[in-house]
Amino acid sequence: MTDKARDRAGKRTKKNMTPFWVTFCTFLVLAAVVAGFLYAGDLIKENETDKEPETDIGQTTGKTDIEADDSELIFAVNRDLGTIDFLILCRLDSRKNRLRLSLIEPEMSYTMSASLYSELSTLNVRLPQNGRFGGLTGYCTEGTFDTGRKIAAEMLAVDVKHYSSFDSKVIDEFITVSGNAGERVLSLDVYPSQAKSAMYGTPGTMLGFVKILFTDTVESDRTTDDRLIYLEAFDALGDSDVITETVPVKKHNESTELDVSEWRRQQKH
Repeated sequence: MTDKARDRAGKRTKKNMTPFWVTFCTFLVLAAVVAGFLYAGDLIKENETDKEPETDIGQTTGKTDIEADDSELIFAVNRDLGTIDFLILCRLDSRKNRLRLSLIEPEMSYTMSASLYSELSTLNVRLPQNGRFGGLTGYCTEGTFDTGRKIAAEMLAVDVKHYSSFDSKVIDEFITVSGNAGERVLSLDVYPSQAKSAMYGTPGTMLGFVKILFTDTVESDRTTDDRLIYLEAFDALGDSDVITETVPVKKHNESTELDVSEWRRQQKH
């Protein structure tokens, strides 16, 4: 083949190859673009997965619901003698806007069920199945007030969630217990309107009153701040919304026991 023929053949080959290289390069560009989009999409998904879910402004997380009812058994203790002067069952019903204070005589006897006695006597072997509320400090070496809470809850057939004990001298600043054994009555020395007055440092709210009263506990299963979750319910109370009563008893020669039928009737009002 002559030199001219070779030149013409080479030019035809180059000319024929040009469309192939154009197509090939175009394919590479498109592949790179597609790969770029896929990679970017994966990054976006990873970022969205790592993000914490957004919440609306002002949305509260981890908030617990407040129960409508609160209850507590308060022990007034003579610390000099180590005896229980009296007990008060306090029950707050925020739905009915009512605070009920039920005085329990320390002379009142109790009888535990076999199951409760089995539970409580494991901690206090001297605890009798039949005894007096006023004798709890002598029967128990530990958990005296929680033991009393459980016994009272079973005997009165009410839910008693908490307990607190005070020196009787502290309680005497706010209430008066008068009368003879088995016939005592409870009256308030500080009404809600007074508790919300400026005399406790927080006019218009019971905040100051609650802090002053409950920072003086001898023993309790909750803090003052735990009680303040019910501050709105306390502040809603008027003087007529507080009911004071005495848990009814039957007196015998040497004992005083719960008058079950009268207690049930009383609780219907």
